[in-house]
Amino acid sequence: MFVLGIAANKNGFGYAKLEPSNKDISFMAKSCPANLSKRPQQLKWIYDEARALFEADNCCQVALQKPNGGIGLSRERVEVEGVIKAAASGLVEVHPFTKDQVRAALGITKRRGAYEALLKREDVAAHSNKARREQYVLALAGAAR
Repeated sequence: MFVLGIAANKNGFGYAKLEPSNKDISFMAKSCPANLSKRPQQLKWIYDEARALFEADNCCQVALQKPNGGIGLSRERVEVEGVIKAAASGLVEVHPFTKDQVRAALGITKRRGAYEALLKREDVAAHSNKARREQYVLALAGAAR
């Protein structure tokens, strides 16, 4: 059974797929094709991609990145998060996580810079960029639930 750590953006989503028993991890990004210019078409495409992911990969739960506040929060990203939740309906559990909740789920004491320190931890920092590191810790937090 897999745990998915998903981070939405306005045009799609990226995810880390974690097998908790052996810590096997893979990453993927799904972004709307350029030929889909109308928002309803884009959201339908995202729904279909997410639904296929949840059906095909025998995943047991999803850890979805939840924005910490209004800073940098776009309407489009909120739409994508809603579409992902709808696609998961009836298939998998979705657990939204803020950065603080990720930190707490992984047993890291609350202090200034704790989440940033988590991203620098050796097993996390081994992943190529910040987006992948965040998806990885989301999946770890989901597995820790």
